[in-house]
Amino acid sequence: MIGTVETKPDQQHEKKVKDRRNNSRTKPATLSDIARVAGVSKMSVSRAINNRPKISEETRERVLKVARRLNYQPNRYARALTTNRSYLIAIVVPDLTHSFFAEMSRGIEVLTKAAGYQNLICNTDEDPALEMREVSALLSHTDGLIIATALAPSDTRFYRQIIKDGA
Repeated sequence: MIGTVETKPDQQHEKKVKDRRNNSRTKPATLSDIARVAGVSKMSVSRAINNRPKISEETRERVLKVARRLNYQPNRYARALTTNRSYLIAIVVPDLTHSFFAEMSRGIEVLTKAAGYQNLICNTDEDPALEMREVSALLSHTDGLIIATALAPSDTRFYRQIIKDGA
């Protein structure tokens, strides 16, 4: 077999994972769980789930079938660590109760969700200091920021510095 390590499938482990999944206080299925049930290595599971080469079609299909059976959901945080992407877009607005910003946020949400992103909406209550704190906190945790600023047009130093620093 191309690039796969075969082990004996573990049907008892599959039952444990399903039981664990039914208890809402416990962890969901992991790559290790899928590997153990499918009888392959974790690397083979990763290759199958991420549609990478060096895995036979038969093994890929078996792994994906087990992943579906165990209701595997990728861990967003683990994926963010390996891909350096959070799939989060922050929307910073001065007043979310104003219909313009509510409609704007809704329109952005429709487009970003279709592209696979989740949104985080921050309301600054038209407070420039709060806006700068929010933006500073969000910079390293999001893939993008959409900002409707409360800062005066003449006060651009904060955003100029962020751009200069590579944001």
